[in-house]
Amino acid sequence: MLPSELATVDACIRLCLYAVHKNISFRAMDELIPTLKASFPDSKILNSVRMCRTKAARIIVAVTGETQKNRLIQIMQQTYFSIIVDESTDITSEKVLCVVVRYYDENVGHIRDVFFDLIELDASNASSIKTAIVKRLDQFNIPYKKFMLGIGSDNAAVMVGQRHSVTSLLRDDCPHLVSVPCICHSLALCASYASKKLPDHLEQMLKDIYSYLSASPVRLQQFDKIQCMLDFNPIRVPRMHDVRFLSRGQVVKAVLSRYEPLQIYFGLASNVDNLSNASKIHKTLADTVTEIYLLFLDFILPFVDNMNKLFQSEKPEIISLHATLSRKLRQLLSYFIKDDVTRSTNLTDIKFHPHDFKPVHDVYLGVKVATKLDASKIEKTQLLAIQNTCTAFYLELALQMFKRFQLENEIYKSIQMLEPINIFEGRCLSVGPVLPHFPTVIPDSMWQDADNEFNEIKHLNFKCLGLTQLNDAEDFWIKITNFRDRNDALKYPLMALMTYESNTIFTTFIGGS
Repeated sequence: MLPSELATVDACIRLCLYAVHKNISFRAMDELIPTLKASFPDSKILNSVRMCRTKAARIIVAVTGETQKNRLIQIMQQTYFSIIVDESTDITSEKVLCVVVRYYDENVGHIRDVFFDLIELDASNASSIKTAIVKRLDQFNIPYKKFMLGIGSDNAAVMVGQRHSVTSLLRDDCPHLVSVPCICHSLALCASYASKKLPDHLEQMLKDIYSYLSASPVRLQQFDKIQCMLDFNPIRVPRMHDVRFLSRGQVVKAVLSRYEPLQIYFGLASNVDNLSNASKIHKTLADTVTEIYLLFLDFILPFVDNMNKLFQSEKPEIISLHATLSRKLRQLLSYFIKDDVTRSTNLTDIKFHPHDFKPVHDVYLGVKVATKLDASKIEKTQLLAIQNTCTAFYLELALQMFKRFQLENEIYKSIQMLEPINIFEGRCLSVGPVLPHFPTVIPDSMWQDADNEFNEIKHLNFKCLGLTQLNDAEDFWIKITNFRDRNDALKYPLMALMTYESNTIFTTFIGGS
């Protein structure tokens, strides 16, 4: 191929990659190429480009896509990795399984997530999914029994169940496989189950408000006018989705921020439209107890949502996972369990006996709830019912979190010793407790060598090396494990291997089935 032809091919590929990177439709190629030619008539390379949307799509699929996949296969054939899988149904009702691979990329110096394949499934049962995964890995001669460390998935029983699930079947081939269900999905389920302890009409009202307003542009316009009359910037009350993790808190916040306009609007609508739904919503909004429950949700749901956002971080959080979850759980328990219990008892030893609960009038419900209760004239029986209901919410939320998060999992408990603060303060004597969890990465014959490296790292002058400012575990260990000796070889190769591969076991996933 002549140099001019190579330049033309290179230009076509670069234009296609740019379209993909910027999420530009391939249809734009039909007009983009003629526009570029008209703008740069003196460019010989551009004038030799012959490409429309069909060719652009084929270049991405058959050239760049195939090249990238072959490169990933080569990496998986010689590098430890984990897979993240999710089942779905496409527009033709065909069942498919998306597989993403997570591995440490030595070229860029951090963990990468790369799309591996979209596998068609014959059925949605555990055996079919496991067979499809193994068949595709074997097809590309990937030694998954040696290199696959973990699998991340949703919380469906078919994926993470104790018996006859995809995970349990894969463990027949990979005994040390770590299963890590999605923490965000787990947290959403925790909040959903806890919300069932609140009055049923509360959640129904939040759904009905959206349904009523969104059913008619006229209603939305009328609601906007009322907001403007009361000096509010018009907003839309979002829809509450059962499957969208953060929607519940967003809906509660929106309703509370426009509580007065909503009361006025549905008061008018119940008289003008004469619809039972509008009257029901207005009656619920007019009840002071409703506002108190919403204020309580506005306090506690951000607690769950902020945990959700934390574990959606792009950086690996596995090292700090156990400490973060333990701290958040202890904070939640302090709201309704006596302080001497939460401070002195190991989390896994707390049994939730009623005699360990605070008196209901001491249960913490948030500043806004306390202020509203002081300003409202609520009967003692109603107040007691609110306090008992909120305590039941706390209890269910805590029970669900204890059920779904593996606080006793030795991997997450032991690996937290690799937190930079623990290294700086010399809290860890040995890395020995971590090593047995990664037998395929570092065999027992090399455990002492790995521990020798760890002991040497502990006695580095972190301040002189500029490491005391690195609170992020990934940044700290990348810096440490890239130290080289006089022969330009890695100074701590075993610690590098362990920290890199442990971080391939996911950032956004943890939990129990």
